[in-house]
Amino acid sequence: MRLLRLLVAALVAFSAGSAAQAKGKLAGNAGGGEREVAAYSPAKGLEGWTITDPSGEFEFPLDPGDYVVSCGGRLAPYVHIEEGQTTYISHSDDPSFDLPREMWTPACKSFGQTYVATGFALSGVWFWMPQGTSAMKVTLREGGPDGKLVGESVSEGKCDWITGVGVPPERFPTTPGKTYYLEIASTEDVSWTIAMPKEPDPYDGGIAYFDGVPHPESDLGVSIGEKLPGPVTVAAAGADQHYIDKGPGSGWCTVAGQSFVARNGSNILSASANCGFGGGATDFIYTIREGGAQGKALCSKTVRMVSDWGASAYFEPDEVLLKTGEPYYLEYKRADGDKFYSYLSADLCPDGKAYRDGKEVEGFDQLFDIVGEVEPGGISYPYNVKLTGVTSASARFSWETGTPADGIIHFGDRLPVRQSIVVHDDVRKQHSIELTGLRPATVYYYRATSFTRKKGASRAWSRVQSFLTLPSDRDGPLYEKPQPVPPPPVDGPKSVKVANGSFEDGLTGWQRCSAANPKESKDYPFGNGPFGDATAGTDGYRPHFGKMLYGWYHLAEEDPNPTVPREDWKQEIISQRVKVKPGHDYVLKAWLLTGDRDSGWGRDGRIRLVVDAKDSGALDEIDAKSHTVATQWFATEHEWKPVSLRFTAEKDTAAIGVHFLQWWALEADYLYVDDVTLEEIR
Repeated sequence: MRLLRLLVAALVAFSAGSAAQAKGKLAGNAGGGEREVAAYSPAKGLEGWTITDPSGEFEFPLDPGDYVVSCGGRLAPYVHIEEGQTTYISHSDDPSFDLPREMWTPACKSFGQTYVATGFALSGVWFWMPQGTSAMKVTLREGGPDGKLVGESVSEGKCDWITGVGVPPERFPTTPGKTYYLEIASTEDVSWTIAMPKEPDPYDGGIAYFDGVPHPESDLGVSIGEKLPGPVTVAAAGADQHYIDKGPGSGWCTVAGQSFVARNGSNILSASANCGFGGGATDFIYTIREGGAQGKALCSKTVRMVSDWGASAYFEPDEVLLKTGEPYYLEYKRADGDKFYSYLSADLCPDGKAYRDGKEVEGFDQLFDIVGEVEPGGISYPYNVKLTGVTSASARFSWETGTPADGIIHFGDRLPVRQSIVVHDDVRKQHSIELTGLRPATVYYYRATSFTRKKGASRAWSRVQSFLTLPSDRDGPLYEKPQPVPPPPVDGPKSVKVANGSFEDGLTGWQRCSAANPKESKDYPFGNGPFGDATAGTDGYRPHFGKMLYGWYHLAEEDPNPTVPREDWKQEIISQRVKVKPGHDYVLKAWLLTGDRDSGWGRDGRIRLVVDAKDSGALDEIDAKSHTVATQWFATEHEWKPVSLRFTAEKDTAAIGVHFLQWWALEADYLYVDDVTLEEIR
């Protein structure tokens, strides 16, 4: 009996100890490569730390509670860990406009782009000039081409090929959510071309302008740099002096420090420094003090530092609050008390000094960085982003944020995701929504975003993920039956007569010219065309409306020339003259489709719309030098895309046309047009 009582007591004690030690887990992806993931407890300091392998995946146990998590450089405060549960968080980059710039425009003297600002200043512009060389001027206006000027224009010397123009942030201040017009113009009255994305209109809320003429179907292939809201630098010195062996700045210490004055920010989120101690990793203790080295300790954190890599300590938003203009001191030392070398910077920090073992290191600052917020509690980061309840037409999304924030879910069946739904307009920590009206058996992409609405804060984005909706009938075919092809549209009241715009009567009403400039086909001549024909389509490519389309295809397996890929430069223009009113504005519309296999960068077949507003014969031959109005070149990647071109008639007739270019002969090339229409808009 006594033995039984001892066994029961031992089991009870073991169970109590196990309960006390029960943990949760933190897991996710830090973004790939060797990246740091660290979890800090306000009460205990560093509780979890790792450097990921190239996959970026990580997982480690944590006691239940709230943590500040640094995931691949992204900071997430108040991440909650529950006993026996896994909390997921992954590094995510903010969305950016970075599409392949493989097309180009007609030659113009200026190009413009409207965009919706996300930052509070324009910081730079980058673009590719396929043709032309000129000095440039960058101008920013509110709203559009006729809007109010924002600051003084920025001039740049000779520009050609890949060009970047840096802009001082104070030159072009902007307001997030407001529309602006960016213009890049030659200051030498020179015509040039600018690179464009392949697909029509990829830039949400933006319109491209060629010489002041709007092209709603296009956006320039220009990268617009913005100074974004977010954490601010409280104090820093970043001119690394590396290891100094002799003379001023040399020497090891047991305690290093840096004084600074709080000029920006209302709190401290992170403090960073770099030290060397002969390799490996060891724990350091970072302390923020009031005043100076002997001042009151406001907060201390233990960090794990890899020798010569440096480390950052992270703080809850309300742990270290600052008073503007007051002096503070960053102190750091090894937890085991051993010596180390503190890396120094050139003397860049105003009102700051570097110290080692209490003595000033004259002429230097420590290599350090302290980051805070304009208003505490502004940072929020989506974690535990979950997808549940997927059906053929719906799916439920949920996520958490450590700080109260709004919630928006962004989704779409292609990247970048364009559609969005506001989950809730108030600020909270738990976010959930069910999306309905989805298509069966369709891949969707999604990401969650949240914004605390605090001063100086920015919207936080989760990682892009995807899912597949269920088929509408589990026992039926995976995809729904295609809908019947509708008949061609009926002309509207402002339609201008286009003869046989849907090619139902073959080439009736159209004329064409063609040419080729093959680089490697002398042993296999294919002539100068014509290359296209009015057909019912091939290989699954069908007319957009009606029964016919116009264009051509090329298959390597049917080509006697074994060299693929190769440059053929096949071109063709189909055109017709239409009656118009001089001085009136018109819009030419058409549906374009191109598809390629094994294309590689810049080798896609491409199509554009062209207009000779003077009816001067410019569309009667491929190499005519007369001025025409044209869209950019488009490559639509196997889908029908609507494209339009605005112009002002200069005579009582104008020539409208479609220009095809099969630059390369590939494994497969398809170029088609359908449903050409013309409307008077004034």
